[in-house]
Amino acid sequence: MDHLPGRFASLGRLRRPRSSGCIVLDSDVPELIVARWNRTILGQLSDDFPEQNRTSILSEQFGESMAVSDVRGRVKRRPRAATAALSLIGYVAVVGVFVSPTISGLFPELTLSQVSLLSDAIAVVNSVTIVTILVGWYYIRRGEVRRHAAAMATSFSLILLFLGMYLPKVAGGGTKQFVGPDLVTIGYLLMLAIHIMLSILAVPVVLHAIILATTHSPRELRQETPHALVGRIAAGTWLLSLSLGVVTYLLLNHVYDWTYEAAVVAVPL
Repeated sequence: MDHLPGRFASLGRLRRPRSSGCIVLDSDVPELIVARWNRTILGQLSDDFPEQNRTSILSEQFGESMAVSDVRGRVKRRPRAATAALSLIGYVAVVGVFVSPTISGLFPELTLSQVSLLSDAIAVVNSVTIVTILVGWYYIRRGEVRRHAAAMATSFSLILLFLGMYLPKVAGGGTKQFVGPDLVTIGYLLMLAIHIMLSILAVPVVLHAIILATTHSPRELRQETPHALVGRIAAGTWLLSLSLGVVTYLLLNHVYDWTYEAAVVAVPL
């Protein structure tokens, strides 16, 4: 229970549900006072709203909070199922641009200069991601959970940014073929293969670590989940994959030569 402040203290008491910033009546408190108090808590209402709209907005806020809480609870109870579903979506999106003319046809055709620009941008994003993962690892070893979480959330956001550039590049752009000495070519192709394999394997592990972190408290993560183990595997796999990707980018674009094969962009029916 929370008493009304100041001159409203004698008018009754308000009750604030845990799942919402809103408060509801616990006695005969005038509706206008409740609306103003809710406006202060939520920071979303103004005196310009008609009285009937205040109730509607507060109801919507409460409903959205309950819906989010319900989804979070379901994911928390079944993290593996959520991981599998999100991983499948990611695999379908990436594989689709390679094998489905309908999906790849949704993206515009890119010129060689545009492909090169996206390659450079992707390399920069991946390099920054390596740094943020290492920073997150450093913080969690020092027990600084909030800073660790912020660093890892940044890393995940950067991966989403990477996908936003990678999918159009693959779907609408051509392919650069590595040109170099035979032994270097073998090494390049080996690193590229490991990079691709680790990228595929990292998806469910990284997603599982993120899902656990966003649905559990720090205490629950330590005592009730394998987040520490999953996180170490995810970070290690992720780091090696990104590092090999940056190395192969440098070899292809800045150390040795390459040939370019323009993409054949299909028009979706």
